Amino acid sequence: TDRYRQTKMLITTYNKRNTTWLISKGRKVVRTIIGVLTGHFDFKRTLHIMGLEDSPLCICGEGEDTAEHFLCSCNRFILARQEILGHYYIERASLRDLTWKQIKQFIDKTNKFNNDIHY
Repeated sequence: TDRYRQTKMLITTYNKRNTTWLISKGRKVVRTIIGVLTGHFDFKRTLHIMGLEDSPLCICGEGEDTAEHFLCSCNRFILARQEILGHYYIERASLRDLTWKQIKQFIDKTNKFNNDIHY
């Protein structure tokens, strides 16, 4: 099934480095990272399912606004992805190779969640 697909893709095993890094951060960082890792943060697809957005589509027009789309392929963040993660686009299977610190740096660079409405 697709149940927990995103979480299983990004959290494959216990990683002491990721865990130690995350617990040293404040509540907002922990909330954001866990939300992105599980796909349940303020993405339009999630908000659409909850009835808080009219459409699940990303404003780039290339797909649904999901954590996977944000991390892997949204054209709005192509330069940030190249700078922080080393590639213009990332294959879904490669997400498991990212550290949570890299994901946080990418989130910060894109400024995505500072501009969006948080419900």
